[in-house]
Amino acid sequence: MAKAIQNFELLNTEYKPPVSLNDLLGQGKPIFIYIYPTDEKFKCNRSECPFKENLEEIQREGVIEIGISQDAVEEHREFKHKYNINFELLSEPTLETIRGLGAYEEVFVNGIEK
Repeated sequence: MAKAIQNFELLNTEYKPPVSLNDLLGQGKPIFIYIYPTDEKFKCNRSECPFKENLEEIQREGVIEIGISQDAVEEHREFKHKYNINFELLSEPTLETIRGLGAYEEVFVNGIEK
């Protein structure tokens, strides 16, 4: 059985009013949400860039693309500009939404949770 996604309100890189799932759904377009661990660990080569490279086609299909990680807004902004990412990155420092989407796994390195 599919799990319902709870509404969220998260900050984007431009400090606009928080982006909410309800507002996105209100646009009547498909939404592609992906969760990734952190901006700079991926260096735009394993997570974001495959989507970025196909973004024009995805957008032609009318899909709204959203990336969510626990990075701060400022980190997202720098990452977005550094790699010329032209889709929304949302900051979720509490992990509440990420956990709610079932995309959080505790990882321990040398006995320390990462």
